[in-house]
Amino acid sequence: MNDPYAYRAINPLWNLVDPLSVEDAAALIVGVDPHSIDESRQYFRDPESNMTDSSGIAWVRTAQTALENAVMARHLKATIRRTAWHGMAWHRG
Repeated sequence: MNDPYAYRAINPLWNLVDPLSVEDAAALIVGVDPHSIDESRQYFRDPESNMTDSSGIAWVRTAQTALENAVMARHLKATIRRTAWHGMAWHRG
């Protein structure tokens, strides 16, 4: 019997990833592989069938919000990194 959610299973190689982004950490906390989340972060996408599913994506968003709030409140030690483009857009204003 095939598990339709098998693509969400966490790849053990995530143990080697350091540092993690807040987005990746949130997915791992919830128990899903970060690569199973679509770029829009609105749903999961099976890379083989291209099928999408949004059930459980709210848990990922909640974990991400919790991590972001903990970092901003300095309850969780983190290095905040921004791309050069992020800073450039602000200066153009």
